Amino acid sequence: SGEKTPLDNCSADIILSSSNFEHDECFWMTFLEMCRLLKAGGYLYINAPSSGAYHGYPGDCWRFYKDSWAALAKWANKNGYGMMEL
Repeated sequence: SGEKTPLDNCSADIILSSSNFEHDECFWMTFLEMCRLLKAGGYLYINAPSSGAYHGYPGDCWRFYKDSWAALAKWANKNGYGMMEL
């Protein structure tokens, strides 16, 4: 939900998120938090649906298409995380 994680900046080599972003009301803030935690040269893997049936626990807020990831990388770059590449 975009809350600050109690870990130091640049402390993770790999961050993995699978089937969570569609449930996150503020996924863009969570994404920035992931960027904060990721070491330079680290890997961020996000698996999120672009379609599918509503599955509402705890909520089902979003779907993500091919252009979503470029937009998130641009958002990260605008927020000072210039290392984002697709």
